[in-house]
Amino acid sequence: MSVGSNRLGNLEDSIEYLMKLKNNLQVLRIDNNLFQKTRQNEYKKYIIARLRNLKYIDYELIESKEREAALEEQKDEITHQEQAEGNEAQDEQNVLLRNELRDAKIEITMDIFGSAISKLEEDPALLLHFTKF
Repeated sequence: MSVGSNRLGNLEDSIEYLMKLKNNLQVLRIDNNLFQKTRQNEYKKYIIARLRNLKYIDYELIESKEREAALEEQKDEITHQEQAEGNEAQDEQNVLLRNELRDAKIEITMDIFGSAISKLEEDPALLLHFTKF
């Protein structure tokens, strides 16, 4: 994939976009963009650490030592990003579950049980009436 010389100003947004594609990108040309002027020495490490299937960047083979160094240098940011993505995924899962429960009218059942538990907490003697059956 070539995104070189495209006036990309924000490296992070560009790489995040590529990461979200969930593809097996192995070759990337991204040189001659605006961010390169301010981040000349670090942009390759940033990309290598995040696009783990990448084999070539800007026509250069990524050596294993280079990848290890990039991962080591970026490990705190990557950990933070992975945690944030995990939280986002959990939030999405919770929304889907709530929607499924809503569609199944489970919230009504949950409200009934919640109400019963509240009443039992207010008056434990009510429990005696239920245990006689």
